[in-house]
Amino acid sequence: MKIRTLFILLIMSSGIASAVEPKNIHKTTGLIIAPGWELVKTNCTSCHSAKIISSQQSSKNGWLKTIQRMQNQQGLKQLKPATEEKILAYLASNYAIKKTARRASLPAAALPNNPWKKCCLTKQKVYKIITIRKNMY
Repeated sequence: MKIRTLFILLIMSSGIASAVEPKNIHKTTGLIIAPGWELVKTNCTSCHSAKIISSQQSSKNGWLKTIQRMQNQQGLKQLKPATEEKILAYLASNYAIKKTARRASLPAAALPNNPWKKCCLTKQKVYKIITIRKNMY
C-alpha cells in the first residue's frame, strides 16, 4: 500500500514540476533571455557582473534611478532614449520586485503574552544586582 501511494505521489509531483516552465538563462551571464537582454549585457556588464543585476529587484522607476545614479556617479555613458526604454522594460519585467511568500502578520490579539512586559525587574533593581555582583569579586 505504501509503495503504491508513494508511486502515485511521485507521478503527481513530476506532472506539477513539468507544468512550471523554466525561464531561459544565459549560461555565461546568468541573465534571463528575453527581449532586451543583449542590450543589458552590452551596456551593463562592461562595468560590473551580471550577478549584480540578477540579485537585485526593483520597479521600473527604481531601475531608472539606478541607471541615473550610475551615469552621475560612476561614469556610465548617456543612453539613447530608445535603448534606455528597452533596458528598463527588460529589467522591470524580469527583475521586478517579487511579491513575498510570507504570510501576513498576526493581529496583536492572536500573539502570546509578552513575558517581559510584566517583568518584576526595574532599572533600579538591575542596577543593584550589578552593583552587588561587582562588589562580590
